[in-house]
Amino acid sequence: MSDFFKKTVNFLKDVLFPKHCLECGQEGEWICQKCLKILRLVVKPQFFCPRCYKDNFSGRVCPDCQPYSPLDRAVAAVQYEERLVSQLVKLLKYNYVEEVGAIFGRLIEDFVRQNPTFLSAPAEEYLIVPVPLHRRRYVWRGFNQAEILARYWSDALKIELDSRLLARQRHTRTQVGLTGEQRRKNLVGAFAVKKPLLKAKIILVDDVFTTGSTLQECARVLKSAGAQEVWELTLARER
Repeated sequence: MSDFFKKTVNFLKDVLFPKHCLECGQEGEWICQKCLKILRLVVKPQFFCPRCYKDNFSGRVCPDCQPYSPLDRAVAAVQYEERLVSQLVKLLKYNYVEEVGAIFGRLIEDFVRQNPTFLSAPAEEYLIVPVPLHRRRYVWRGFNQAEILARYWSDALKIELDSRLLARQRHTRTQVGLTGEQRRKNLVGAFAVKKPLLKAKIILVDDVFTTGSTLQECARVLKSAGAQEVWELTLARER
């Protein structure tokens, strides 16, 4: 999507759908500063096993699931069930409102500040990789929401970001409405590592953790390419 076209689309959105706070209705912002302050107080980080989804204190895969999960750790900054969070995610993902990413950046900063010992090794040993979009979907949307979030995680954690390491080489049908098994089959062969891995610890970033099928498949491909440890970091977790 060209810059001119993107600006035109954004202008039309502002005219047809003027911004107003999704909580209190105040005009001018998707969430006003007062409501954002309240949201930042009520959201809670999510640590859970990436395969069986049981809550724990670290997000590490549990011993029973370890042999079956290419993902080693699952963490989300906030809970998707918080109404404002889900509304903002939909604005970003389905209404293509890219600027919402800055609001999520504040929540990501809060998470990192509140969990200073989150990393188990020096930041230099990790690489942040966003879950890629297929080129067809990227052209239509104009951005990859996972990449936007990955930039905020990268800045907050002081970890290098590589948006080109992992590619979506096959266009897949949307995962919405599919069962867990259908999601897994839908993603077989969809991802590929496009260059040599220079770091063994990879942190995958996506917007929402639902069943984890996409993240598990990405982790499987990364480990096949030589990654020793793969975590997932999402903005939100949907229960």
